[in-house]
Amino acid sequence: EGKIETNFEITYPELKVTAFEGEGTEANPYKLKTLDDLILLSDKVNGEEPTYGTNTKYARPFLGKVFRMENDIDMTGVDFTPIGIEGNSSVAKFTGTFDGKGHVIKGLKYENADKGEVGLFSQTENATITNLGIEGAHFVGNANVGGIVGRMYGGIVTNCATLNSYIEGRDYVAS
Repeated sequence: EGKIETNFEITYPELKVTAFEGEGTEANPYKLKTLDDLILLSDKVNGEEPTYGTNTKYARPFLGKVFRMENDIDMTGVDFTPIGIEGNSSVAKFTGTFDGKGHVIKGLKYENADKGEVGLFSQTENATITNLGIEGAHFVGNANVGGIVGRMYGGIVTNCATLNSYIEGRDYVAS
């Protein structure tokens, strides 16, 4: 009844990084160099990590902090949870600056037809996202599904593109 027993242990690879390089400022942004860095960002926004502004995980993680990609990142075959989703709920809005610096994130995949707010970022609030490419993504959600952001509350997205990707949803779908 709702239980699976196995004769082997399921293990997950550990991230090779546990903290961001940089200070999160314009002069010394947090640097995203590998898929581990991108997963770490998702984990920190989605999880029980400290947030800025209040002591609740529903606050605005990384308010005013700056992230910059240093390389293209290939997420093909990697289990990825959109930034701002925990379990099946959208719990946090990314509120910082994300500069792709002309780099591309390839192979992102998230599929849950019951979940709204699906994209690289589930939700953002007054965030700035620039110079970013998403390529070969596969996103399936309910409402508010996009390649870069599922649902945006104010902010700026500029010089960004979603290419050669599959994006599906019931309402409010965009690339």
